[in-house]
Amino acid sequence: MKIRILEIGAGSYFKQIRPSQVDYYQIGKKAPDATNMTFRLFCGLKRKLACGEYDVVVASFYGICSTPWRRERNAISNLIQILRCCCGRFHAFGPWIILGLVQGTSVPLIVVDRKDDPALIPPQFFGLLKKCRTYYWREMPVKIENGFMFTTGRMEDTSAVRKTEVFRKNHAKIKPISLGLKYDEAARSIDPSSPKDIDILFIGTCKGEMSRETGVKLLEELRREGFAVEIILGRGIPRKEFLEKCARSWLVWSPEGHGWDCHRHYEACMVGAVPLINYPRILRYRPLIDRVHAFYYGVEGDDLKRVAKQALADKTALHAMSVAARRHVLEYHTDDKLFEYVFGA
Repeated sequence: MKIRILEIGAGSYFKQIRPSQVDYYQIGKKAPDATNMTFRLFCGLKRKLACGEYDVVVASFYGICSTPWRRERNAISNLIQILRCCCGRFHAFGPWIILGLVQGTSVPLIVVDRKDDPALIPPQFFGLLKKCRTYYWREMPVKIENGFMFTTGRMEDTSAVRKTEVFRKNHAKIKPISLGLKYDEAARSIDPSSPKDIDILFIGTCKGEMSRETGVKLLEELRREGFAVEIILGRGIPRKEFLEKCARSWLVWSPEGHGWDCHRHYEACMVGAVPLINYPRILRYRPLIDRVHAFYYGVEGDDLKRVAKQALADKTALHAMSVAARRHVLEYHTDDKLFEYVFGA
């Protein structure tokens, strides 16, 4: 029997994967294409949870979901915001709504935090962390206490963080999760064994990011040395065209963006290319392993150029890596596989 899931959050995720199993309601910012939470809906969902109509509640976030009370505002401003939420903006109560729904019920709560940056648990999520069974975190720092800096006024002192009750009682609940990828019709239509005529591909923007600007210069140096390097800056292209270009490439440069984890890491693997990624700064779920599924480089100096040349020197080995990478990604990192990882179903 399939489990019934109630997803509450700032941007649906699981509803898009298994629409028949998941009911989704929007909190935080109002969304025109979603059912925004109201007090009436809240009361109806509370009754359904009490009657056992849902097996699990998942708090799903791709960005920060604020509550009306924010510590950087003064008390009067916070009270005004709360009054506004009571007068027609109920959805803006944010994570408080989820805590109110599960309070007094036996239905387990799972949190899935897929936001980009920073690699911190926002203070408004601590209530969810305390209440939940598991907290899945995409940008989970290697030194996990760094993510708990908001628990103490001594933000530079991780030893103080480790002494806080919220850290001691809840850090073991946290598990990594990847951003994953959509293995959709466009992806299935791409032949991963397409002939390769591009040595290194990069499609993206720099927008003042120093490591990307430096990387583009290094790729241009490789092109002047005779490598087939294709760089498309500053504009997006249709998804299918992007995947086709990746399939024609030996290497796809995939520097981190707002977060270290990136769709492009997995999309490159999915269509038969090998991603070229800067060394990670997070604890990863089922990671792409260096020189097994991907090549990693340091952002210092010309390490990107050195690693790329080394990878392209043995294209037989590179092809074997691409096969292993595709197998790994399809086994662990598609949206369907991540659904199974979170819910075991």
